[in-house]
Amino acid sequence: MKNHILITLSILLIAVSCEGQEAIEDIIVIVQPKMEIKKTNSITILFRNLSQQDSISIPSTNGFEFNDFPSIQEKERDGQKYLEYYNYIIPKERGTLELPTIQGFTKDKVLSANPMNIEVVDKIPMATEKEIILKLVSDKNKYQQKDTIGFSLYEYSKYYKVKKVTTKIDSIVSPPKVEGRDNTLRFEVKTNLYKLSGNEKLEDQLNSDFEIVDLDYDIFGEGRIMEELYGSWYIKTLLLSLKVVSKRKGKHTIGPSEFIYFISKSDSDFLETYIPNKDGKGYTVQPTDNKIKVKSNELSFIVE
Repeated sequence: MKNHILITLSILLIAVSCEGQEAIEDIIVIVQPKMEIKKTNSITILFRNLSQQDSISIPSTNGFEFNDFPSIQEKERDGQKYLEYYNYIIPKERGTLELPTIQGFTKDKVLSANPMNIEVVDKIPMATEKEIILKLVSDKNKYQQKDTIGFSLYEYSKYYKVKKVTTKIDSIVSPPKVEGRDNTLRFEVKTNLYKLSGNEKLEDQLNSDFEIVDLDYDIFGEGRIMEELYGSWYIKTLLLSLKVVSKRKGKHTIGPSEFIYFISKSDSDFLETYIPNKDGKGYTVQPTDNKIKVKSNELSFIVE
């Protein structure tokens, strides 16, 4: 009898592996690169190897105002320990503003973040296809049949707060099964391979042509980093990473992924989607009108 590997959201809450995201920096800043003036935005700052007993410095200067009550907690990702600082930031001036000097202090070391500029405007227009990009990438273009093949789907976003859905109605039948090497991988949460990948044919292709060695994903964006793409800063998130072994030689083509994105231009914008119920009990979240359909590239590689 084959063993079952259950992939659940609780695993992600304990530890997140950011396969392919090389971000061993002393300070990692995740923030929206363009903001509307006087609107509230989220900012996350990670200080490597700092603890609650150490000190940090994030002054409210350079045209930015920070909330007085940040969330600060110790976290681990990619085997590294970080002190995570989460807060709200409000730009008070228009133009290209440099974030204030961000530093962390231990007994024997001072950490300093790399300079980063934020563009502050009166109003951000509706999102365009250049502002959210999906990229399918593989670690090589050519493999031997015995090799482990690695390919991943990444999201590059100009926005801190986005939600996405697949382009077709999600199935409510039993969770899919994907045959893996000596195991069966089965999703037992409110997700499936189509929701993770945006490619409705991927599950059948995996079962037909590959044996799965490993699978990784980051539903909550816990492993996000900032990365420059085409000369501009984006928030990069791992959506899905697979390691597989091919069952056959020849050319493999992984089809494009496709999602519909709902975009909030700021936290202020996001909160406006919460509409109070008429009975005064709770809220109803309305989808934003700011939405776009985003499609990735297709990915091809050769197995000899």
